[in-house]
Amino acid sequence: MTILEQIDSEHNGVGDSWTGRVTRDVVVGGQADSGLVPQTEIYDPEADAWRDGADIPTPREHLAATAHRGFVYVVGGRELGPDTNLAVLERYDPGA
Repeated sequence: MTILEQIDSEHNGVGDSWTGRVTRDVVVGGQADSGLVPQTEIYDPEADAWRDGADIPTPREHLAATAHRGFVYVVGGRELGPDTNLAVLERYDPGA
């Protein structure tokens, strides 16, 4: 088992996916300090380090994420409450 370098920020309710020919872990969205986190963080195994990526288009928590051909697909989620579910599907390039 490989243990990744610790991520730079603390947030929960995130989406997580692996993408790219050289596998990278992409963490999107979530919440921290009672607010939504638009930040995307990308783990680069060659550098054993995290870097910032493009912000998620619609910040939210409790979302699902997957990757295909370098793009991250982010589905659903909510805005800081169980009654604020979002019907959103977005595709974006986290490295842009």
